Amino acid sequence: MRTFQSLVLRPKMSHIRKRSISVNRSNVTSAISFKVNSRRSAAVQNAVAVYAMFAAYQSRSHHTQPVWCRHMSKLTRNHWVSAGLESLDQEGHAGVSAEILARRLNVTRGSFYHHFRNREDFVRTLLAKWEEDYTERMLAYAAQGRTASETLMRYLSIAAEKQPGREVAIRAWALHDPLVAEFQQRVDATRLAFAVRMCRRWARSPSHAEIIGQAAHLCLIGGQQAGLRRDASRFNKLLQDAFTLFKDTLPPRV
Repeated sequence: MRTFQSLVLRPKMSHIRKRSISVNRSNVTSAISFKVNSRRSAAVQNAVAVYAMFAAYQSRSHHTQPVWCRHMSKLTRNHWVSAGLESLDQEGHAGVSAEILARRLNVTRGSFYHHFRNREDFVRTLLAKWEEDYTERMLAYAAQGRTASETLMRYLSIAAEKQPGREVAIRAWALHDPLVAEFQQRVDATRLAFAVRMCRRWARSPSHAEIIGQAAHLCLIGGQQAGLRRDASRFNKLLQDAFTLFKDTLPPRV
């Protein structure tokens, strides 16, 4: 089998035209010049360049990767997830595709499948990150309140400061994708249960706690959909005023 070198550096004579041969017998040297067929010249030069790159790579340590591999190896799953969340904020769920995210990261789609088995694997990872940041951490922060009222206020305050379009985009996405709907429903159930649990500490009865907790939860969702979250301070004030209004209409538990 002919080697790569013989194919690249020794083209067939049918593609090469001998131009001149001169021999200087006194110095016992020969000068032979060839003119490569113009149709093959560019291809041969490109092949030689590729071989030179390959040879240079082989001369390095076997631990060293080519430039494109090193760039891909610098990316992690977290980079793809962060790009997915940014795309979700700016373009909605239509922007969450391997092709669009690859363009954002300036890599090929192959890098996507290097980190994720398939699109479902990526979507699960993306939504798990959203659930962690927008529910688990948010509720952990709120739970540091000294009283039930302060805890619920902290919950509403931090909720108002989150990315304005992310949850709106996820709710729209959930209408078309059962997997996204599964995450959305679990997040809603967790937040609602937290709000109701806080209200039970001071509401007169469990039924009143349910009403106030659901009202706070629905006020949060309604504010998102109405676009009020584009003004975090205004949205935060609305939520807290609504909560105070509901709280003051009921006497405390005895």
